[in-house]
Formats: sequence, C-alpha cells, structure tokens
Amino acid sequence: QDLAQRLHFIQQWIDHGTPSCFWMSGFFFPQAFLTGTLQNFARKYVLPIDAISFDFKVVDHLNHEDVKEKPEDGCYVYGLFLEGAIWDPTEHTLAEARPKEVGYLPWPPSPPSYSSFPARFRRHVLLFAIFLVVFSFFFFLALQLFSPMPMLHFVPAQNREPPTEDSYKCPTYKILTRQGTLSTTGHSTNFIISIDLPSNKPKEFWIKRSVALFTQLRY
Repeated sequence: QDLAQRLHFIQQWIDHGTPSCFWMSGFFFPQAFLTGTLQNFARKYVLPIDAISFDFKVVDHLNHEDVKEKPEDGCYVYGLFLEGAIWDPTEHTLAEARPKEVGYLPWPPSPPSYSSFPARFRRHVLLFAIFLVVFSFFFFLALQLFSPMPMLHFVPAQNREPPTEDSYKCPTYKILTRQGTLSTTGHSTNFIISIDLPSNKPKEFWIKRSVALFTQLRY
C-alpha cells in the first residue's frame, strides 16, 4: 500500500505538473528535494546558495487537500508525524501529548450489535470479538504514540537568524529508529532536517520528552 501511494503521488506529478503541496513521506531521499527547493530560490533571486536556509511556518488553518496554489517561494509539505508532543491549533504552538495519543486506527463509530447476527452465527461472532480484543491489547502496547503534524511551509530565506526563544529545534527523521549512517552524498540515511517549531515552553522541556518528527511510522 505504501508503494502504491508513492507511485500515485509521482504519477499525479507527471500527469498534472508540479503539485501545490508535497507529500514528504513519498520521497525516498527528501534531502535532495529540500536542496532543490533552495537552489530554485537562489536562481530566482540570483543569490549565493550557501547564504540561504529554511524558515518554517506551520499552516494549521488549512488541510493539504484544500491547497490549490503553490506558495510564491518555498514549498508546502505534509505527511509528518509528531512523537512526544502534539500541535495545538488554537494556541499555534507545541503542546504536551495527551495520554495514549494515537493518531491512526480509528475505531468504528457504530459497530453492529451482537443481537443483529443470526443465532447460529453468534457463537462465532463472540469468539471473533474476543480475539479482536486480545489482539488489539497487544497491538496497542507495541504502538509508538504519535500525532499528525499540520502542513508546513518551508520558506527559503537569506542570512536567516534562527530563533533563540519561544522555539524548539525539532529533529526530523525518515523512520522511528533515530540513527543513521553518513552516505556518500554527505547526508544521513535517516536524519533529514531540524525544524523550528513555536513553543511556549523552554526547549529543554521538549528535549527531555524526546520530541521529534517522522515521515514514516516504522523502524
């Protein structure tokens, strides 16, 4: 399914041109995509690329499906997951994760009642329900708790001064294993970039909670 979604994303790009918003998880090598975005900005404004870096804006008032136009500069990205914290769309800042915060596997809102099944099948339905409860218990124990991150705007800027207050430099990885090796390109095989996220707490608060962003929820 993951491969099919990646192929669909690339095919849409081929058929309909550059998308207005990019699915970050769909890239095998997202560092190259981000470098290309900086290069486009440098060529557009005839600036030295070594003086350009990204500023970051959280676009929490829009869903990526509602974006119809590309930004003037930079790119919109979606598909990231936040571990150890949640994003508060009201305060527009990082917030402490709720207990047992799980962002996927929604439970059916109205499962069929036991009495709705024919009498001859009810014993099988009961056994299956018990199996589901036991399976779900052990499955949720193994889950990494996370929450989806809203869409982000990566904004290229010249001689950007990183924020020193009210911000957390959040590391972003491809997979949940927070380690990688240095490839021949000079990039990590796992670490992508550090993203400055607004925060009303000191950065040490989030460091102790190991808050990070991921493109995929697998090891």
